Amino acid sequence: MADIDVRTLRNIRKAVLSGKKTRKEIAEKYGVSLSTVARIARMSDKEFEEYIQKKKEKKRKKKKC
Repeated sequence: MADIDVRTLRNIRKAVLSGKKTRKEIAEKYGVSLSTVARIARMSDKEFEEYIQKKKEKKRKKKKC
């Protein structure tokens, strides 16, 4: 999941929660593995937001270097 940008992560999460497409369809649409989609789906809302925050912080640190 490390290479996925925040926008894509949020879109995957929305797609999973909507239930309109299968996880396989979502994985194919976003070019990620089925296990990545499953991992995102298993995260609680709190875990997901914490992951997003960590990703944003990591990106800020990269820009400073």
